[in-house]
Amino acid sequence: TKSLEKIQTAVASAMDACLKELGRSGAKLDIEFNLTVSNNLFRDFGRSVQRQLDKRWHVVSRKTKQLVRDLSTLRRLAQCCLRYDGPTF
Repeated sequence: TKSLEKIQTAVASAMDACLKELGRSGAKLDIEFNLTVSNNLFRDFGRSVQRQLDKRWHVVSRKTKQLVRDLSTLRRLAQCCLRYDGPTF
């Protein structure tokens, strides 16, 4: 449906914004992430990023930690958009 399509577009846009911000944070920590929305959708990108940050988790900013959590939440929302029809979602 058109409304579900709008939701998917909004979720993808939010994911893209989070990924760009995470990329800037990663550059400060000398960590390179493979940052694309499709990577975040089809594999557990949040856990992958967190594994990379685990060694430095104690020095990672609150903002970066929140971005990792936000990406996981957005990923779940995107998967629900794909899995359910409009009224169920």
